[in-house]
Amino acid sequence: MKNQNRLLAILILLFAIILPVSMAKKILTVSAYTLTTPITPPLTSPLVSPTATPTAIPTIIPSPTATPTIRPTATPTPISYGLNIIAPNGNESLSIGSTITIKWSSTKNFAKLDLYYAVSGGWSGNIVTGLTNDTGVYSWTVNPLYGLGSYKIYIMGYDKNGYNVANDSSDNYFSVIKNNPTPTPTIKPTAIPTKKPTPTPTKKIIPTPTQMVCRACRSFLCFNVPCNKI
Repeated sequence: MKNQNRLLAILILLFAIILPVSMAKKILTVSAYTLTTPITPPLTSPLVSPTATPTAIPTIIPSPTATPTIRPTATPTPISYGLNIIAPNGNESLSIGSTITIKWSSTKNFAKLDLYYAVSGGWSGNIVTGLTNDTGVYSWTVNPLYGLGSYKIYIMGYDKNGYNVANDSSDNYFSVIKNNPTPTPTIKPTAIPTKKPTPTPTKKIIPTPTQMVCRACRSFLCFNVPCNKI
């Protein structure tokens, strides 16, 4: 057993000595060959490059285009305008200097109104212009520039753009007449009745018959009656 162990130790020692020497020779041989004879790649051999892994190109999915909703164009509702003179509407008699109320009806959607009068001969005059408070009434002191005569009232309505969109006038002419002052009535004093005094009744005095002596009988028994003795 001891001999075997010795033999194994000798083998290991030899292996440890021989192996490095053979390896060193081999390295020197390869180095010499490399220095003296460089390895030239054949001309016909293509240069092989490593194959590159292709990069995946992302697929671009287009976003769906929203279909626009077509809305019908709203048709604007036409605006209706209307005016109508109510008073004075014809055949009235108005005194110069008196105050009257001009009345009209309307659709109440005007930006402004104009009122004026026109004489039968064609001349006209303003009563009020640019009236924005459409109340349907306006107080006017009758004092036309053209004096007495026959007149009509005219009204004109304008929209927000300043266009005249409606108008009207009195149906017939009214008369402007001279102002006749109303006479002041004379106040007569009320007669106070005089109290008549009640007459005091007078007591009737009945005369007392006078005794007279009868001339015939000479008697006091006779009282103005025929004497029985006569």
